[in-house]
Amino acid sequence: MLSATAPTVEVELAITGREVEFTPAGLPQRMAGDVYLNAAPTAHSDRPIGKYEEVLTPILADVNGDSLPDLVGTTGVSTFTFFVNSVFPKGLASVTTANVSYIQGVNAAGELLVNSVGTIIEGTGLAKRLSGGFTSTSVVGFYPSFSMHTEATFHLTGKAGKLLNTLTEVVSTLEHCAGDSDRHGWQMHQPAQDDAQHANPEGKVRSHDADQHLRAVDYVLDREIASILPIRGRHKQPDDTVADVPLAA
Repeated sequence: MLSATAPTVEVELAITGREVEFTPAGLPQRMAGDVYLNAAPTAHSDRPIGKYEEVLTPILADVNGDSLPDLVGTTGVSTFTFFVNSVFPKGLASVTTANVSYIQGVNAAGELLVNSVGTIIEGTGLAKRLSGGFTSTSVVGFYPSFSMHTEATFHLTGKAGKLLNTLTEVVSTLEHCAGDSDRHGWQMHQPAQDDAQHANPEGKVRSHDADQHLRAVDYVLDREIASILPIRGRHKQPDDTVADVPLAA
């Protein structure tokens, strides 16, 4: 008998804040930044895999007895958009969450320590049927300049959760590969560069290695999608050989 419980996966993401907007009263009303796979930035994920934007409503309370409202937290609606610039310019998926955040204290540098809980209320693209939520911890500074670092754990339920988990890793890998291309001064899949590559064997090797790398990534993604979709098919191996692969029954 099959279990009716939907599979749940965890995705570890990090957010680096880039923008903040304030109300006329000086309270934060919007934040935006870059999303990274795992802690950001790291050697594994030195380029963002997506964008974060949140519209905030302050939670005010008198916490020191002076009869004046103090900022104790926020409610908010966040949108996380996952993308690959060169391949999926419009994004692979987006997730919208409803959040509640409370200030836990202040560190020695005067930065706010914030805990947040969010619930997924909408998904688009490959996250259309995604459900679940996240918990996160943030260190937020407003003066002399804005800074924010958030570490979030998303708990994703359903087949779309497993797929999104795989896609975040694939997106990170492709972005990293694109970064290697930029650093080495060559571009993948550009036949017009053949003459230059004949004159530069090292560049040709790099291009070949990049193509092999992308084929390997494509195989991993294909295999993971195959484990979710109830079909059977034929899948290329990274070495371009073809094998029959049984997919999820």
